[in-house]
Amino acid sequence: MAALVDAVIHIQYRTDDNRPYLYAVALHDHREYRFLAHGFCEAKELTPDPAADVAPTSTQPVRRWIQREVDESTTVTVARVTLTSAQLMVECDSPERLNAVKHRLAAAFGFSLHFRGETVTPPTRQMSLNRLMSDQPLTIVVTPEEDRVLLMTFLEKAYLEWSDQPHLALGGQTPRHAAVSPAMRKTVDALIDDMERQDLGLRRTGKRAFDYNTLRAHVGLEEKA
Repeated sequence: MAALVDAVIHIQYRTDDNRPYLYAVALHDHREYRFLAHGFCEAKELTPDPAADVAPTSTQPVRRWIQREVDESTTVTVARVTLTSAQLMVECDSPERLNAVKHRLAAAFGFSLHFRGETVTPPTRQMSLNRLMSDQPLTIVVTPEEDRVLLMTFLEKAYLEWSDQPHLALGGQTPRHAAVSPAMRKTVDALIDDMERQDLGLRRTGKRAFDYNTLRAHVGLEEKA
């Protein structure tokens, strides 16, 4: 039993192009874009991601930082932090690394962040006893389809009560309450639009992992194609 547990702990999850699969994901809301951006620029273990994209219609450019390590003589990305105008997304290759990043976030940024949710469970697979007992580390390749299903499950849970929870970007108001006010309605609409543009599934698999019209319906906004 101890040998089986050890084998499971050391399973290596990979994408279909042989990169570490970042299945441990945490989502936060925030209210201080510049403060967070400056803090991540100062973090020694993180470097700016040269592949970071910029959404021209967003109120703030998307910033992304990565943590890299040497794996079998190749430098690979083991953690990624994405900062948008109102959200912070953390992706890691293990629950342990995600937990360490979360502790650093809490120490550095405190009340500037509101924890929305996390997932630390990789896609399930049926493993034979022979594979688990092999002397070689077990490697599991996760397909984009499996990745999208994992993200769909995570985001549905993370956004389950989004409409009725105070939001930092809305001055502490709930999105449902703010959408009633003519002065705040456009702000709520822009917030959901930005969340939709920066959907994790869209960036990781090319397809959105959540239907943001669900949030629009919950707060009384019109659906969008």
